[in-house]
Amino acid sequence: MGEADLFWITGLLHGRMPQLAPKVRRAIDLALVDIAWRTFVRDAGARDDGRSDQASRPDDDVLRTTDPRAGAVVGFLASQAGPLQSAAKTIQLARGASGRRFSPEERAMLEDARSALATARVSLRSVPPHNRLLAALCSLRTDWRFICPPPGRGAEAGGAWAVNLALLTMASPAPVPGIVSRAIFRDDLQLGTVQVIASWTKAAHAVHERAIAIGERMQSADECMADVPVNSRAHDLAGPLAAIGALHRSSIKRGWQLSDAGVTLVMRKLADRGVALQDRNGTIFWHLSPQARSEIPLSNSDRESVLSELADAVAFADKVLSKVSRSLD
Repeated sequence: MGEADLFWITGLLHGRMPQLAPKVRRAIDLALVDIAWRTFVRDAGARDDGRSDQASRPDDDVLRTTDPRAGAVVGFLASQAGPLQSAAKTIQLARGASGRRFSPEERAMLEDARSALATARVSLRSVPPHNRLLAALCSLRTDWRFICPPPGRGAEAGGAWAVNLALLTMASPAPVPGIVSRAIFRDDLQLGTVQVIASWTKAAHAVHERAIAIGERMQSADECMADVPVNSRAHDLAGPLAAIGALHRSSIKRGWQLSDAGVTLVMRKLADRGVALQDRNGTIFWHLSPQARSEIPLSNSDRESVLSELADAVAFADKVLSKVSRSLD
């Protein structure tokens, strides 16, 4: 059922996520840039455990990491006319000028990855084209720069990082970071459809779970702040906090163009409503307190409910799953 599972989750992401409320999509796009960074850490470093859905260190999210390579990843996504360009520009602004840029050799790998995807006519706008992606990956596996050894036998990272970033620059309403696992380029493993489907499915599930969590957080925040004026900047920052989980005051000031006093006012509003907390180091964390949660009134408007929109997406994906299951019987 791996292929059906892949159709199910991709149908949800590509079929309905673009129809979510704009502020929810903006928050999810910020989270996708964060996942793209975590995927890069997975693919371009010493770690090879296949995980991109959790941070390896407490400060490993894209807006708190001390790794200078984050500047290269965010800068690349911000410079490309892809679906995450706007979110990447926001995060780039919030990060300031920190970090480095990709070297000429690394940029050449990115361009070669994009060329291979284009030659294979890979498209992410419809059902998962795993056969076309497989063709592109087989082509890239003939290039020594993309090949990596098994864990413990060498330090070469291979080229999964370049393919995953290149995929995020393609026209797609709901991109999925981390489709290509690092193991796909290992020189001791054979590549086939099963490996591509398994890697794609794992990445899609990670994005799906993050999107659901963001939707739940934003619905709770909206209900907590129901009587706060809609033009309050507190509403603007609830989405980024729901997406990333924690932001430095300096990042909020730069990225969302607030003064120090403005950040303080927004923080007080979010804290009063139980949506966020600030530590002594100036980091603002998402935190919907139990007291605030118990005081959330029931919403009478399905049209405004983020979770009802996500429920519609699940219903749509169920249809996709049923259709593919019948075709596999």
